Amino acid sequence: MGKKIKLSFPAILFLGASLMQGQTIKEVVEHTISNNPKIMATVKNNEAYRLYIDEAEGGYLPKLDLTAYVGVKNTKTNPDAGNNTSTTDRGYNAQLDFEQLIYDGGLTTGQIDEAQFRYSSNKYLNDSIVDDIIYDSLDSYLNLVKYKNRVAVANESLIVYNEYFQTAKETAEISGIALHESQVNAKIHYANNKLYQDTNNLLRATSSFKKNVGIDDDGKSCRPNLDVKAIPATLKEYIDQVLLSSPKILEQVENIKEQRAILNQSDAAFFPTLKFKAQGIYDKSLVTTDEQTNVYSARIELTYNLLNGGSDKAQSAREKAFLAESQKTLDTVTAEVIDEATSAYNAYAYAKKREAELSKYITDNQEILGYYKDQFEGGTRTFIDVLNIERDLISAKEELIDIQYDLDSAYFNIFKNLGTIKESVLSSNNDTCTETKMPAKAEPVKEEVASEEVQALLADDTAKPAQTEEMIVGTYAVYFVAHKDIADTQKAIDKMQEAVGPDYKIKVEPARGLQSGVIYNLEDMKTAKEVRAMARKLYADSYIIKVK
Repeated sequence: MGKKIKLSFPAILFLGASLMQGQTIKEVVEHTISNNPKIMATVKNNEAYRLYIDEAEGGYLPKLDLTAYVGVKNTKTNPDAGNNTSTTDRGYNAQLDFEQLIYDGGLTTGQIDEAQFRYSSNKYLNDSIVDDIIYDSLDSYLNLVKYKNRVAVANESLIVYNEYFQTAKETAEISGIALHESQVNAKIHYANNKLYQDTNNLLRATSSFKKNVGIDDDGKSCRPNLDVKAIPATLKEYIDQVLLSSPKILEQVENIKEQRAILNQSDAAFFPTLKFKAQGIYDKSLVTTDEQTNVYSARIELTYNLLNGGSDKAQSAREKAFLAESQKTLDTVTAEVIDEATSAYNAYAYAKKREAELSKYITDNQEILGYYKDQFEGGTRTFIDVLNIERDLISAKEELIDIQYDLDSAYFNIFKNLGTIKESVLSSNNDTCTETKMPAKAEPVKEEVASEEVQALLADDTAKPAQTEEMIVGTYAVYFVAHKDIADTQKAIDKMQEAVGPDYKIKVEPARGLQSGVIYNLEDMKTAKEVRAMARKLYADSYIIKVK
């Protein structure tokens, strides 16, 4: 996994502002960051906590105080012998005091450390709050895409079933049997039920999207492009990264540091305080009658508490107990974060596997549907056989949409746990979206191209492919396509030759009625994998076999 980049709020806002090309997932994140009141509040909150550090650092700086006043002084004397006297003096006094801390047992240092760690802890807390808000916005966007696609599939199913209904009516007029008509009608009612359900869910998703993002759906939304290379290769690698970068864990680590700083402050009570002080006094007639008095003094002052009734020890013991509590809390938070991260990683990994398997299931069933339709027309398949395959395809498409939502949601949850959900979106290739449209009506598969599994079943022996004098034992071969018509296979070979270049040998190899295209005599597995990667750009089900 590449080096993670943390973006500041200004950088995120700048990047987001340059990506307003449609309602993409980037725009959703940018708009959320720019306009969500709670996110704006966290920015101000971080600024306020930063000022605590400036306040604490002021303890190192000198202090200068000026005290000045004008006044009247009345002096009465009552001597034992003689006359009583009373004098009134009017004047003014100005006093300038300078103080510089020299040593305080680490109290000021502890106060600065406490302010810094409190700021960092609060910042990580706010980062978690912002990440949760962004994730909710992303999830509402993904939910919107999900139900748009489900409604499109529901409409597609009604088109398909209505066509079958017309076929069933024509059959009933000829044969007088209305069973097929009833069977299709039942599926139409059920498809309408699903459409109403998904339409209601789409309306709820639209409302949730506006609440979380703050903008209306513009009709242009799509699944995001997932950068799968950014996902750690193993769960252990991912957990290791989470332990180093999770905002929740980092927040608690800073809480522990803050508590240690508070403990250091309480321990400072056992040490003396040393200060330098200087004073200047200018007095007119208030110190000495009818005289101007100037007094200048400087001293180094030491204060040391010798007895405080044991309160200092109690305070220190209290802060040690709070420190132990913070350390135990870190253990609890770490366990919770690991559990959340493990769940997110596994959810993504298995959703990805399910998506791949279900996509192959749909592809294979589309092939089967084509065969069933041909056989139905030839009288070797019943109407209900074809109808059931259509039902299975539609159900699989609905399930695939749900799985893709789970996959996308888990993907962003992985980065939320890493504390990089904003960066995972703004650095991705998700600049544009086109309007979501209803999928085209499913057509019978005319070109009989087998998937990897189907080709393997059709081959005489996957471990021992049919050999010719041109295939060398111990080398590797990449099978990329299979057609009934050799002319179609040859077209695919010409296309593949152009893609991989003239250095690779490609030929037609027959197997059980199909003509396979194969790139052969590849020297080692590394070369075979490289060739397969090129082949899969044209034929996603290309696979490798070792020649024996």
